[in-house]
Amino acid sequence: MRAQGFVSTVAVPLLLRERLVGVLNVFTRTRHTFAPGDLDLLLSFGSHAAIAIDNAQLFGEAQQNAAHYRALFEVSVALTSSLELDEILDSIVERCQMLTGARAAGIFRPEPDSDFLTYVRASGLASEFLHGLRVRLGEGTAGRAMQERAPVWTADILSDPSMDLSPETRVLVERGG
Repeated sequence: MRAQGFVSTVAVPLLLRERLVGVLNVFTRTRHTFAPGDLDLLLSFGSHAAIAIDNAQLFGEAQQNAAHYRALFEVSVALTSSLELDEILDSIVERCQMLTGARAAGIFRPEPDSDFLTYVRASGLASEFLHGLRVRLGEGTAGRAMQERAPVWTADILSDPSMDLSPETRVLVERGG
């Protein structure tokens, strides 16, 4: 603060129904004692700011929920309007990618009479990756999700010691999967 030339400061917690949503800081460049009237004014501004922050968060959540419901509706329309599996899966993959902000998304299916999974539909993935990747049951996130019948995630598939990857899969992922 001193490097910016500020001397005195007051911080007012932004509370909304006992929930902290932020802090309002006020700085002066000269030595200043904040009077009770100043604090009352800042508390009032703080209350308005807390309400505005909460309203913005609620609005953002409502928009996100609306987008999710719209996407679910669009997928439902695709499911009922088409018997073409690829079209339905493409719609699902695209909506998942759009709603999560992911760079890529895809759907694996088990190969008949084997312990391997392959992509059947995807978006945002290189053709070489899609056609070269065969994941063993239990390998990586997709193989584990299929084996465990539960969601599996990792922050970094290449560095996560709990993620078992074959050398072939590792090479494909490193190249840009």
